[in-house]
Amino acid sequence: MDRYVVLQEGTIYDHSNGEQYSCLKSYPGLGPDAMLERVSDGWTLVAHGTRMDEQGLICWNYSTGGRWPDGGIRAERIVHESYKKAAPEAGIQERPQSSLMPTRPLLEYTGDRDIIRKVIAQVRNARGKN
Repeated sequence: MDRYVVLQEGTIYDHSNGEQYSCLKSYPGLGPDAMLERVSDGWTLVAHGTRMDEQGLICWNYSTGGRWPDGGIRAERIVHESYKKAAPEAGIQERPQSSLMPTRPLLEYTGDRDIIRKVIAQVRNARGKN
């Protein structure tokens, strides 16, 4: 049976989806709400109605304000590295920064598109997300 909990700032919690979330800010006056950052990629959100089950795993009723604080750069690099390691033959390379878009890394796929699709499917399957 889940119970509502106020999460502690600075603590990392395991979520029932297998991810870990760091509590950046707790809002006990608003109910059990908290600003959380997914440890794996930096996705930040406000979780409303935070709960914890008997195993100590957290979940929440719903979330708002989900965003990439850095514009998604960290997440894009993680995905890029995963694809590069999974299949170097796919020809996935990072393009040099453009002066028009200096804050956003761009990926360039120079290899066979079928290989790239296969790599993406392999990475998703390895993560258990079909």
